[in-house]
Amino acid sequence: MDPSEKLSNLREVNGRIFNTTNERYILPADGVEHRRLDSQHQAVITMLGDLFPKGSGAAEILARSFEGYKPRVLDLGTGSGAWAIDVALKYPNVEVLGLDLAPVNPGLPPPPNCRFEQGDATMGLKQYGRFDVVHARAILQGVKDFAALFGEVAEVLSPQGVFVSIEAETCLYDKNKIKYGPQKEGDPVRRFQLQRLQETLFKRVTRRTFPGLKS
Repeated sequence: MDPSEKLSNLREVNGRIFNTTNERYILPADGVEHRRLDSQHQAVITMLGDLFPKGSGAAEILARSFEGYKPRVLDLGTGSGAWAIDVALKYPNVEVLGLDLAPVNPGLPPPPNCRFEQGDATMGLKQYGRFDVVHARAILQGVKDFAALFGEVAEVLSPQGVFVSIEAETCLYDKNKIKYGPQKEGDPVRRFQLQRLQETLFKRVTRRTFPGLKS
């Protein structure tokens, strides 16, 4: 992909850069967002204690060494590329490909066994070859049909390969940390949740737009 094509897949809105490849993914794709993703990456691996969840089997696959064979890793929605680079550094015997909707501008130069491509994972993966480990983290917003995406992953995953998917929980909890069940339109709990959400968003937008205004 040449530089002009990369630029054509981006748009500027109020000083922030967004992708134009996938309208479902509404978060920015600029340096500010990549720094946030770097911080998020550090938080997740600190929580996990490693680059992969314990018991996933991914680390064991990548630690194997066969003469003339290099395990391959695909990182879907690679973002800032931090996870892909860390994997490539920890496992120099593997090949890592990071795929994202927008051009990847990592904070550190990637090692020789790590590269990045711009593309939409929901449009197919076969053109990238087969992989021993496929990783996807925080891509929920950009995927309309997870079943279809999982089918695409299955097509490119090697036999006995591992697919690691990590997403944040989006449920609401009460003050006792009990999950709210399905709420019907007009229920008091539902109205309270929506009211609190609207109030919070309004206050945040107001403070950013009018910093000197007291609420």
